[in-house]
Amino acid sequence: MLVSNRLDIITMKGSSIAYSPPSNPKSSSVGDILQGFAEETTAHGIPRIIDRRKLFSKIFWSVLVIAAFVVFFWQTYQLAKNYYAFNTKINLINSQSVAFPAVTVCNLNRMKRSKLHKTERWAGKVDYETGDKDEYDLLPPFLFNDGTTEPNESTTLATGNSTNEDGSEKSKRAVSEDYDWYHDSTHEEDELQDDIPNLINRGAFADRKERPHQIPTPTKHELRDMGHRAEDLIVGCTFNNRRCDHTVFKTIQNRKYGNCFTFNGDIDGESLEKVTKAGSYFGLHMTLFIEHDEYVGFLTDDIGVRIMVHPVNIMPMPEDVGLSLSPGFSTNIGIRQVEIRRLPYPHGDCTNGEDKNYLMNNRYEYSILSCQKKCFLDKMASDCNCVIDLYDDYERMPFCNKTHRICRQKTEKLFHSNTLQCDCPAPCGEVVYNTQTSSSKWPENRHYHYLKDDIYRRGKDHVFHALTDVHAARENLVKVKIYYQELNYELVEQVPANTVESVLGTTGGLLGLYIGFSLITVVEVFLLLYDVILFLFKKLVC
Repeated sequence: MLVSNRLDIITMKGSSIAYSPPSNPKSSSVGDILQGFAEETTAHGIPRIIDRRKLFSKIFWSVLVIAAFVVFFWQTYQLAKNYYAFNTKINLINSQSVAFPAVTVCNLNRMKRSKLHKTERWAGKVDYETGDKDEYDLLPPFLFNDGTTEPNESTTLATGNSTNEDGSEKSKRAVSEDYDWYHDSTHEEDELQDDIPNLINRGAFADRKERPHQIPTPTKHELRDMGHRAEDLIVGCTFNNRRCDHTVFKTIQNRKYGNCFTFNGDIDGESLEKVTKAGSYFGLHMTLFIEHDEYVGFLTDDIGVRIMVHPVNIMPMPEDVGLSLSPGFSTNIGIRQVEIRRLPYPHGDCTNGEDKNYLMNNRYEYSILSCQKKCFLDKMASDCNCVIDLYDDYERMPFCNKTHRICRQKTEKLFHSNTLQCDCPAPCGEVVYNTQTSSSKWPENRHYHYLKDDIYRRGKDHVFHALTDVHAARENLVKVKIYYQELNYELVEQVPANTVESVLGTTGGLLGLYIGFSLITVVEVFLLLYDVILFLFKKLVC
């Protein structure tokens, strides 16, 4: 057989067939081009636009295809954006300046001895700590009928005598009754439920230092007027190498520590301090005078100050979260900021605090601790009609006394055993400060004279006269430096494991891989089901 591209007529067995090669197709219009594309494309949806005769059907498929293209481009943009952002679940944020946290400082002694001496309610109690008496002789030694102080099965409490202020004698049993019962969480319940003789016969006070403190409960007014003042406590202050004084501290009250003072505590944000340099030469430096001679033994058993580093908008609770610093030391507190972002429902159960009940919600923002304390105090207020704290939320509620003891202890037990049913989830946004401390003995013997000269130039006469020697300085002074170790901070962000984009992408990939479906194909299947159902319905009706 002879094959030729130019052969127009082929003769086979006496017959001839005329053959004309196909001519190059030439489209006469754009519509023809689109028609040809619609007939040959493997893309879903587009042929439907061309094939449909009804205008409504054409519009439907056109809108569906356009919407699919829009979603495709949007998801592609999001994927590219996330990819080139190079985000991680824990990010290290670099910053040229960082807001400095609030710093709350308290003297471990609540009220001054010299102030208590001037009041009728407290003067008698302080007298037991003066003179040659041991600091722990708040309750005089109990004598038994055999002349000993150690109880046994055959001994009973003797009626020893003590002297009243007017020179008359009174029994030592009566001395113990002069004091109101004051409950601290460190006391055992049975110590409060039984009387003194039974406790002694049971050997509860084998160590005299473990005797329960029987003191009046300080009122908010007493703590404010008889507590340490900012101008007494804060001898020296610098921030970012700029000198400051006690006037930049705001006074707050605390049940355990009395008057406390907060630096950078303007929650309105008008005067918040920032730092632009890291390291111990910057940040907040304080020299604190604790007035050790003013300490009262039955109010505190520690010497020093309590410091809490916290966000500006969070209520300070130094009795729960804080650092205790001893006098005679220079302490460095390096801080690192960590910002935590949590997801609400359905990914988690965090809250913004808008629907939660917490302490001082008109002034501070939500925190787990303030919510838990509010829950505890609300329970005590409702069940016992009293509270054991000084927060403004309960300023009209009486303070618990010995008549509320059993009810109060019951509420405390529920709270400590975590059976109070407090709804206090974690906040959705939270800033915490991780601290690292180091300390050294201070002041050095030869530096003592320079230190005293500096105190004199600052006009702190009461401090100057109290520091008679280097030993007195180490008994009364605390030096502390609070600073950022690094300006960058860590962002811990909770992210969903599966996003809308990942779910759609995974689903589409499985559909295309196994059965060759796309989103438009899925719509076509639904329309097919609709047509079949409609057809069957018409059959049944007819």
